[in-house]
Amino acid sequence: MHRTRLPVGSLFGILSVTTLIAVELFAAAGACAWAVSGLLDLNSTASYILAVIVGIPSLVLVGKVARLAIESELAMVQSANRGA
Repeated sequence: MHRTRLPVGSLFGILSVTTLIAVELFAAAGACAWAVSGLLDLNSTASYILAVIVGIPSLVLVGKVARLAIESELAMVQSANRGA
């Protein structure tokens, strides 16, 4: 199987989009956990458990975003190579 090498610009794009989405997603997850914790008047331990429960799906989503970004960059590089 032939592997396509990504240029540095594509790697920078993948890192940038993944970082942007991750920061926004984790901020929203943290705000959600904080709001629910305050609404239910949870103690510190329960708040941390809630943050972990909300954070794990966020990590999965960030992984999916990274995978989609990589696939997108690979498709662009491969289509550019076919056209050249």
